[in-house]
Amino acid sequence: QPRPGHGAMLGQATSGAVSLCIGTLSFAYYTAWVLLLPMWTPEDAPWLHAAFPPRRWALQVPGLFLTTVIAGLVAFVGLVLAGKQDDRKAS
Repeated sequence: QPRPGHGAMLGQATSGAVSLCIGTLSFAYYTAWVLLLPMWTPEDAPWLHAAFPPRRWALQVPGLFLTTVIAGLVAFVGLVLAGKQDDRKAS
């Protein structure tokens, strides 16, 4: 007889394992893209260069993501600080 709540734990463990696998595979793919791809020319390993997008995206996508996250954090902090000043004026 299954214990109450046991199914939820299995679901969390499974989702954790899937997240870990996806993260590990993403890290391995990005590392190969950035570190291994420049070691071979397209003439030496055309199959390797066919497996990856152009190299400029290896820096542009994380840079755009980081810029977006920082802008969101700055906007959030600004809104929180503006809300605190409104509370002070109302008091």
